[in-house]
Amino acid sequence: MGGGASASGRESVLISSKPGFKSEGARSDGWWGQAGSFYEPITLDVYVTSAGR
Repeated sequence: MGGGASASGRESVLISSKPGFKSEGARSDGWWGQAGSFYEPITLDVYVTSAGR
């Protein structure tokens, strides 16, 4: 399993991109991305991929 995130917008900053588990406070199991900016709006794209055998 892998994933990532990207932030775009005027002076946007990607703060976090990591697995997020419901047991740790995330809304659901998956990939968590967090971004911020002094200017609005910004766009945060999050993706996750998995492969099974």
